[in-house]
Amino acid sequence: MFIKFLFILFLISFILIVIYRNIKLMSIINKIHKINNSIYDISEDTVYSDNIEGVYLLILKELLKIIKNGSKASFLVYNEEENILEYKATIGYDFEQIKNISFKIEELYYYDKFKLEKPFIMRNPQQYNDLHLSFDKYNALMKMGALDIKSTLSIPVHIDNKFSGIINIDSSYNSLSKYDLKLGGFIKSQIEKSLKIINLLYKLNTNANYDYLTKTMNIRFFKEKFNTIDSNCKCVLMLIDLNNFKSINDTFGHHEGNNILKTFSDTVRNFIRKDDLFARCGGDEFLILLKDINLNTAQIRINQIRESLKNVISFGVGMQEITFNEDVCLDDVFKIIDKKMYEDKKNKPNY
Repeated sequence: MFIKFLFILFLISFILIVIYRNIKLMSIINKIHKINNSIYDISEDTVYSDNIEGVYLLILKELLKIIKNGSKASFLVYNEEENILEYKATIGYDFEQIKNISFKIEELYYYDKFKLEKPFIMRNPQQYNDLHLSFDKYNALMKMGALDIKSTLSIPVHIDNKFSGIINIDSSYNSLSKYDLKLGGFIKSQIEKSLKIINLLYKLNTNANYDYLTKTMNIRFFKEKFNTIDSNCKCVLMLIDLNNFKSINDTFGHHEGNNILKTFSDTVRNFIRKDDLFARCGGDEFLILLKDINLNTAQIRINQIRESLKNVISFGVGMQEITFNEDVCLDDVFKIIDKKMYEDKKNKPNY
């Protein structure tokens, strides 16, 4: 009788444990579904504002709520052309510092051990990185506290069966468990579905709003952004026309001309801020809107761009300082800077 009672007690305990685990697992799955819903809710706003990194950051914030022992997190995206992983979002790290560090696939612990196929937990990553990273890269990570962790849950992300990046959930303690690893599998499956949709939206948005060659806005998208500038914002609008560009195409071919357009665009991006607007509005004409800036500072910026491109291409520029209000019309301002630009080219033909 006593043995029968113990057996029944054991059976009840076992059933309760299974029920508890299933309830806990269902709770986690519901949380993961909430992450997806949150991503879908913000996807249109973030993707169409050219901020896909905002999606990555949202994912990290939500995952830290699920992985209770996680204290820091990072999202690295795979750059297939250069075969490196680059930081795109972090929590708990100085992003401005860490974004300058990238990793070759061969440097990763999980490349040899797991071939980037499934989630895993890495213990004492500092010891591994000390052996496998370059001295400079290891020291840079140490200085910013990026290796001050005891364990990491790494979740490789695949989209359309292609490796796309890695999500790292870091813990300051050796507290990540097999249960966290199991959660990593659920997270991987759900996040990949969400990111596939997000990436598709982002690509559609990019193709619709940006010039394929120079990666600058097209004029239609520039006008949309121009019309959403806050009232009373003081800006400088400038029109740039490259000098002798047709002759370059005729003499050296369109391939060389395309290289110059890309070099010019990349150089300009180094001297403007993320919130400024930059568009290609013709074959060799570009519009730039510098926000919260005066004419003198804008002139300094142009001089810096000219100096950087002095061995590549020269250009004429027309610029006008404007304060945004309901009377500001892009077409009217464009006529003004178009005239100033041709005056600049006439007065400085070799500049």
